[in-house]
Amino acid sequence: MAEQDPTVVAVYELVAADYQRVAEFRVAPNGTVELTLAEPGGCPLARQWFRDGITTADRQRTCTPADGAEFLRAVLRSRPINFTRVVDESRAGEPRRTTSSSVAGTPPLPTPRQL
Repeated sequence: MAEQDPTVVAVYELVAADYQRVAEFRVAPNGTVELTLAEPGGCPLARQWFRDGITTADRQRTCTPADGAEFLRAVLRSRPINFTRVVDESRAGEPRRTTSSSVAGTPPLPTPRQL
């Protein structure tokens, strides 16, 4: 495997003029994915992905949280959504994929041109 499997993926939403971390997907010890929300009932998009799964980029199948890292890869490859950013935070301080150059409460992240 050329690329390390993602283990933590965060979802940020634009609130006022800043992106705020609203949800986190994390691989659990049993290999499935758990969802943590910043606020109860928050981030409808993350809750929908967690409940219904997400279709893979090649549209071959729907990944669910039971699929572990494969589910996280599908979330990372989801089509861009206005006012929402999905960030691979598997290695703290070294985000590998982001579509935001500034996220509230964290150091500036690389822009797509820098990756």
